[in-house]
Amino acid sequence: MALKGKIKISGTIKTLSGLHIGGAQTSLEVGSVDNAVIKTKTGEPYIPGSSLKGKLRNMLARAAGSEDVANDIELEKEGGDIKYIAKLFGTPENREQDSGAEALLKIQDCFIVNNTGLEVKMENSIQRLSGEANPRPIERSVAGSVFSLNMTLDVYDETMIEPYFKELALAIKLLELDHLGGGGSRGNGKVKFHIEKVTYYKLLALKLDKNDREYSGSFKEFIQTVNDEL
Repeated sequence: MALKGKIKISGTIKTLSGLHIGGAQTSLEVGSVDNAVIKTKTGEPYIPGSSLKGKLRNMLARAAGSEDVANDIELEKEGGDIKYIAKLFGTPENREQDSGAEALLKIQDCFIVNNTGLEVKMENSIQRLSGEANPRPIERSVAGSVFSLNMTLDVYDETMIEPYFKELALAIKLLELDHLGGGGSRGNGKVKFHIEKVTYYKLLALKLDKNDREYSGSFKEFIQTVNDEL
């Protein structure tokens, strides 16, 4: 089936609590934090698109009752709207008699748009047998940090636009009720999505035309669903 166009979704992700998405340890200086967040070359925190995409897929897979949320190929066969997860997020390669499928949904890295800085939170775990405390410093993006959000959905079948958007909205709302990054059980990673714009670019014209108006209702419903407070 030929590509008919691309839908661009843009907005922001705001942290409601400290956010920790770990990165490689690059500094051996005295006083450096062992559990640092992932940063750009200029030292600014960001949310990798792969991390966000994986978490959204994880939310839908868990909602489907998957026993293997990372590689479950049976999701394509599930009934109801949940079956579209494999199309949206792709399927892995190296499976028997299947080379995998590319994801229709592409998520870019989310870069910081406000300079709120970082913080170091001291977290503590207790050894169950000895009762000894094990304090450790965790670097986090502070609550109130805002990151850019840019996603693109490839459209091959226009009748699938509405169900795909419903699935994506469900994944986002489930994530908002869960957490992003590490330390969710300790209060880290609470986030709020805000969708600012959804635009359908037709392949031939690469601009909006009158035929796109029939999808505006689906787009508005998606934006309202995501932006509404829980």
